[in-house]
Amino acid sequence: MPISTALTLRVAISGLPAVHFNAAGSTYLAFNRPVQDDFTILCVYRSSQGIGTGTAFYNGAGLINGEVGGVANDFGLSLNANGYLLAGTGNPDTTIVSAASTYNDGQPHLVTFKRTRATGALALYADGLLAGTATGGSQSLGSPPRLVLGAQQTLISFLTGDIAEVKIFNSSLTNTERVAEENALRQKYAIGIPALAVASGGGTITLSWPDRAATWQLWGTSNLLSSAAWSLVTNSPQEVNGRQAVVLPAAGPMRFFRLRSP
Repeated sequence: MPISTALTLRVAISGLPAVHFNAAGSTYLAFNRPVQDDFTILCVYRSSQGIGTGTAFYNGAGLINGEVGGVANDFGLSLNANGYLLAGTGNPDTTIVSAASTYNDGQPHLVTFKRTRATGALALYADGLLAGTATGGSQSLGSPPRLVLGAQQTLISFLTGDIAEVKIFNSSLTNTERVAEENALRQKYAIGIPALAVASGGGTITLSWPDRAATWQLWGTSNLLSSAAWSLVTNSPQEVNGRQAVVLPAAGPMRFFRLRSP
């Protein structure tokens, strides 16, 4: 795997090792391109920068990138300085721009880029949620001889940040397969997992979590044994000051609670 210069391996994301890329040092990793037709690419990264304000996949700081200059059958994933994730394919150039612009906030994120050759369908997911879709060409994307981590394949627009894990599948994963892969990585690196807060008073307890996880569900059990049976809490959450809140009576046997993604 070619390396431009010395890279730093350090404990960076959730106590797990990651490779640190430095734009000032033009650092990158490169490997032979493993996919060209159907693919699903997952990447766990963290950055507080990005490059440029352009919104094409070849404009941002490269995360996993196969950009080839000019009109080419290429593809890539990058991050711009405004915090948008950019994922797309070439010939014709087609880019998904993430709906949110919060992906250069210095926090760990999981980005998934999926392509189905037969239809040209493209999908971008960020932290397990759909971030955008588009339709590109349906040809084989064999122009780039390699893929580059930490820069555009053309060795410009270098990334400053950390990449902890990359998984590349030579298929367009089903939603069930994709969610399983994403959930495993999100659990491993504690990405986008909302914290459950507890408050008590007046004979009740209030459990709450951030509105960004409004679709998550509250589950409870009476013990924490491996055989414990978890059941869905049926009390409907209410929105209170930017949080989802469930109020339960404080009296009764001891219970344990956790959140689950839908």
